[in-house]
Amino acid sequence: MPGSQFSVFIHTSKKEEDFNVDEGSKGREGEREGRREGGREGGRERGRGREREREERKRRRQGEGGREREREREGERGRERKRRERGERETEEKETGRERGRGREREREREREREQGGEEEKETGRGREREGERGRERGRERERERERKREGEGGEEEKETGGGREREREGGGERRKEREGGREGEGEREGGRERKRRERGERKRGRQKRRRQGEGERERGERGREREGERERKREGEGGEEEKETGGGREREGERRKEREGGREGEGEGEGGREREREREACAAKETRQKRPERKKETWIKVTSSVLQGRWRGRRRRRRKKKKEEEGKGRRRRRRRRRRRRRRRRRRRRRRRRRRRRRRRGGGGGGGGGGRRRRRRRGKRRRRRRRRRGRRRRRRRRRRRRRRRRRRRRRRRRRRRRRRRRRRRTVGSLVLSELGGGGEEEEEEEEEEEEEEEEEEEEEEEEEEEEEEEEEEEEEEEEEEEEEEEEEKEEEEEEEKEDEEEEEEEEEEEEEEEEEEEEEEEEVYGRVGSGGPPPTLASERLSLPRLLTPWKTLGTLPSSLTAASRIGSCRRAHFLARPGLDFKVALQVPGLP
Repeated sequence: MPGSQFSVFIHTSKKEEDFNVDEGSKGREGEREGRREGGREGGRERGRGREREREERKRRRQGEGGREREREREGERGRERKRRERGERETEEKETGRERGRGREREREREREREQGGEEEKETGRGREREGERGRERGRERERERERKREGEGGEEEKETGGGREREREGGGERRKEREGGREGEGEREGGRERKRRERGERKRGRQKRRRQGEGERERGERGREREGERERKREGEGGEEEKETGGGREREGERRKEREGGREGEGEGEGGREREREREACAAKETRQKRPERKKETWIKVTSSVLQGRWRGRRRRRRKKKKEEEGKGRRRRRRRRRRRRRRRRRRRRRRRRRRRRRRRGGGGGGGGGGRRRRRRRGKRRRRRRRRRGRRRRRRRRRRRRRRRRRRRRRRRRRRRRRRRRRRRTVGSLVLSELGGGGEEEEEEEEEEEEEEEEEEEEEEEEEEEEEEEEEEEEEEEEEEEEEEEEEKEEEEEEEKEDEEEEEEEEEEEEEEEEEEEEEEEEVYGRVGSGGPPPTLASERLSLPRLLTPWKTLGTLPSSLTAASRIGSCRRAHFLARPGLDFKVALQVPGLP
């Protein structure tokens, strides 16, 4: 709502200083509470703290003359280390004789890096002169190492460098052919490819250099022609020229590659350059973010009661959900236990019935006493059976009625529960929507809760069905067993008594539930004003004086309300109490900071 802001008062404590608006956040009390609560509401504060920390880190970094220098230093260290590692790795690989395949792989990698590296180099600029020097130095070192290895190993590796190639020319052209053209069927081999790659690299390097020094077009053209001539000469086989490609050229190139790989400690080859790029982008994004104007903060005044805090931003509810997920196992256990109990009960009942039957039928083995009695009994049995059938029918009807009643009762209870929950929720969300914000979270959580409740209800229904099946089984068993008239009469009398009792209980329960509902309505909406009927909705606007009267009936007057009334005229306020919780009042105060 433009022009006016909401403030919220939630109170348990009745101190005057509760109503304390410091820098647009909650009051002193609330802050303390926030800390105690592990920062439920203090979460926001903590977020700000993190921001501050990030700022500080950035400042520190810039203090050492900007990130650029820092990065260069790190890059240096990394490069040094990488150089050492590479030297070791190469010697190892040559020893193990896996050089060929890996060398090729690495070359391809480097080629890729070179392609990507081109753009980034333009950006560094500053460190370039220094880097070039170092690069040459490193290249020379590498060359020396290669020489040493060559002396050690001879033959195989010589093919790759220029000098080796010359030597080979003297020693019959066969090896060279192998390398450059490949033994007939083999297609290009390592050497030929290697040379082409080098040439490509040369061209590229030349381009970069020229760009850097900003030479004119004419010179560039001349250069190009010169280079072409040189290449021709090389192709004709002036071996000496090729040395240039190896020694100095390679130094420069290796340097660049390393620069690109960026040697910052943890990063693999080829990561560094990209990494740096990413960093730069992140910095830029951050700066733009800082330039944006801050959004206006809402003023939240003092949130003390932990229970209410939890409900307020739905955190308590989320926690409850998590717990429920963890308790899934517990539910399963409970179900298992119930099933076991039922099985045991059934077994016990069956055993008892069997024993009774045996006693009634007179001893073990072949039947009861002698012949005459039996004949007499037959007539009796027929009569009894007819009577029994009638009784059984009545009994079944009664049981069915009972079951229906039970089902209805359960359904009613469930509906009532749902209604209550919904009522509470609507009230809460109304207040929240009035305060602006938080509505979506609440809605999501409500949906989750409803789903959980539905699951629970389904489980209950399943259990009920199981119970009903069990009852049916029991009935069948009973029907088989009902042979004695006396027992049946007793059962009938007992059942009639039970029926009466159950009906009485049902009536009582219904009365109690109605009373509870009435009480709840009173609690949710508060007894407003001079004990008139409660407002139809909690969001119904009440004038302040009218609001203040019911507090007297419900308990002491909360200080924040009086404080608010002192600050300025509160145009409107709604007022809501959830059963079992503190009262909550949302006031719209015009003159607040």
